[in-house]
Amino acid sequence: MNAYTKLTVILLVTGSFSMAFAVEPAYTGHLGNPEEPALRPYKWLARGLAALVYQTGTAFKEGNRDFPIVGSVYAFRGLRRGLVELERSQWRGLCGANNRTAPYKETGKANAYIEEDFLLRNAADALTATYASGLITGSAPLRPEAIPMARESLYVSGTAVQLAGASFAGQKILDRCTPVPDWGKKEKEESGKPVLSETKKAQMHYLGERANTNNKIAKGKGDFTKLAKRSQP
Repeated sequence: MNAYTKLTVILLVTGSFSMAFAVEPAYTGHLGNPEEPALRPYKWLARGLAALVYQTGTAFKEGNRDFPIVGSVYAFRGLRRGLVELERSQWRGLCGANNRTAPYKETGKANAYIEEDFLLRNAADALTATYASGLITGSAPLRPEAIPMARESLYVSGTAVQLAGASFAGQKILDRCTPVPDWGKKEKEESGKPVLSETKKAQMHYLGERANTNNKIAKGKGDFTKLAKRSQP
């Protein structure tokens, strides 16, 4: 018996031994059905794809909320987070882990480690922007036929690299900028009350509740004779 045959026999025996132990369901579904452990790899894959879409879309939406139009460059950062979650989900699926402990809207330890490391974070953002730009533009650096050329020379050029450089620079610039304020809206949402003008605030400061009397007359509306009658002793 040669070495390859022995290795095959050992793998078969080991696999048969491990398959003898059934994996117990980790939970019961909302319809009362026990979980099927064999579906865990597929559930993790679905979780990873959902995280990829969610992280990319959320970064795009929040970027445009803080910096209209130019904030779209943050979509590449969201794509990077989503790709990391996709890879993590695939690995966890191969391990047969329970996927209910990892909602797709949350990021794991891998993303946290990248975010905390300055050099790793910037390198990951730059590589992701280049990869995505290559897919969008179909430029030379990322096409399969261009791979041998890229190996021969460290100098890589193309539309993808130019777009990636602009996107990466935009991210770094916006990281150091203050978000564009949505005047009055945030204050109104937080307080639940209408935003007062500076004049009204001054009136409230000096007159108190009396500043709210006869609002219609103060705005030039209503019957001014009624105000005269009220002021008489």
